[in-house]
Amino acid sequence: MNRNQLVFLNMVSATVFFILRHLIWIERPNFQSRIHQLQQQWTEDNDDSSSILQTSIPVNDDSVVTENDKHNDSENSTRDYNFAFGENKAYFYKYEPDRLPLPDSVSLQNAHGIYVSNDCSDQDHLECGPTIVITYQDKVDDSKCLLQWKAGEYDQPAKFLGPGSSLCAGVPHGLTAMEEVDAKKDGKGARTTTYLYHANNDQHLSKTTADGEVVWTNQYQPPVPLDKNSTEPEFKPTWFAGQPHSPYIYLADGYGTSRIYQYYKSNGTYAGRYFGGIGTDDGFFHTSHAISWDGRNSDNDDDDGHSTMIVCDRENHRLSYFAIDPKQPEKFEFLGQQNMEPYNLYQPCNIRYHPTTKQAIIPFLEGSVGIFNPPNPDEPLVQPLEGILNITDQMGKLGFLHPHDAHFLPNGDFVLVTWAPGRIGYFRKVEGGKVEEKKSAAPSDRDPFGHANTTSIQ
Repeated sequence: MNRNQLVFLNMVSATVFFILRHLIWIERPNFQSRIHQLQQQWTEDNDDSSSILQTSIPVNDDSVVTENDKHNDSENSTRDYNFAFGENKAYFYKYEPDRLPLPDSVSLQNAHGIYVSNDCSDQDHLECGPTIVITYQDKVDDSKCLLQWKAGEYDQPAKFLGPGSSLCAGVPHGLTAMEEVDAKKDGKGARTTTYLYHANNDQHLSKTTADGEVVWTNQYQPPVPLDKNSTEPEFKPTWFAGQPHSPYIYLADGYGTSRIYQYYKSNGTYAGRYFGGIGTDDGFFHTSHAISWDGRNSDNDDDDGHSTMIVCDRENHRLSYFAIDPKQPEKFEFLGQQNMEPYNLYQPCNIRYHPTTKQAIIPFLEGSVGIFNPPNPDEPLVQPLEGILNITDQMGKLGFLHPHDAHFLPNGDFVLVTWAPGRIGYFRKVEGGKVEEKKSAAPSDRDPFGHANTTSIQ
């Protein structure tokens, strides 16, 4: 082949590449829509590395993942990430990359659950505030899974809690705090103690103190043992929830049968009752990922009988509501449900509530966090949407791709943890002020899909 032929072939190749690049850029919205459809269709019942969500295909311009285990080490963390909220953008949430840093020995694979104490509601952020505890899965060390930041230490590396592998081995997942009344050993009355309930995907259930001391553990004991020829899914628990004054705690088998099992708080034994299962009908779930006791409509703190249990039915993209009553332990009454799809919100992972404003916060695995106002009295089963934080849109470059749990602080700030890859973020609520607009990179700086450099998620 002579030189003229080579030049001609190079010109043809360049022309074809230019045409393809142009066509792909035009079709880019359809490409993104297809990725979103794939996310909605994701039905994997386990948070493992084979999931379709764990691909190297970004879902929008800014969701470039950096290969970095430390959630605040990226050069992008110096940017301002602000999310406007309220009528006329009356307030916004500002990402604080210097808060909640990790110890050097942490190799963060996935961050799953959060506990925030209700101390010091008039805090001035770092000077006073609640204790924050996060459960996570470590890539290399199964003796680590609990991180703690105390008030005044949010800018310091976390401290490790727990007894080691006896709590952390497997896949530490859901984390729920319950305040329970204990009789004092000296006989001088009762006291209220905070306990943490841990749901580990590896059939490992635990109750600990707020400092990680184990009270009881229940391991490799499925509540309903499967026959060797059974076609039912394996027992893979995901989250606990319960009422403050009830002797029962409820466990979601989210990655297994999608049932909700009833246990005794005192010793972790199965009470012999469950409800739900896999399905799309009322009262059934497709990944009962998390459950939450909602006492916002109770008349008083002791009024457990008029509270509801909310199940985050993740792959059905809805919240399901049930009436339960500790005086009638067999009662699991389906009340209704709220579909999240009309808000363009998919895969709700958990729901938590602010202690005074009664707002709810819901992380959605597809990439968003929703803030919801308290239900109206005439529509108690509807969470009115206040606003959406498009986390992946703005913070994908930092690896914030799949929100898994979110928790308000008493002062209105919130903490967010993500799955695949694991990230931990602190978002400060700022009243008033102007939110800076993000500047997008020029199209010429991007590949044919409109994205900057991408790397696979590990």
